[in-house]
Amino acid sequence: MQQGRLIRIIAKKAFFLSRLRSSIEVYLNEEDIQPTDIADYISKNHKHINQIDLQVYITAKKLSTRLVIYKVPESIANERRRKAKATAKKEGRQLREKTLRFMDYNLFITNVPIEIWKLEVIGTIYSKFS
Repeated sequence: MQQGRLIRIIAKKAFFLSRLRSSIEVYLNEEDIQPTDIADYISKNHKHINQIDLQVYITAKKLSTRLVIYKVPESIANERRRKAKATAKKEGRQLREKTLRFMDYNLFITNVPIEIWKLEVIGTIYSKFS
């Protein structure tokens, strides 16, 4: 989802649910100057946790949002990487390491409060409407 669209949704006090793309900058704290490599952060700080719900800030505008993360089975992550590498090769481009690490997870951003949508339902809701 583009930054401009997110800003318009938030301004209208509406809700959004979207996948987090590897190209979107994520900040753990509003005052952070450098974005966090979220896949690296997860693997170092939440290695054995399969579901994570974090309050983060995205894009240079530092939009406050929930980041909901589900670790996928290794077989699914490996298949994602295989397909992505094949597509990149076909298109004559290289995949970034960050993009490959993202394939270990399903990552979603939303501004829906946890009191409305619990961590466990975000992935199900996304799959129903995507």
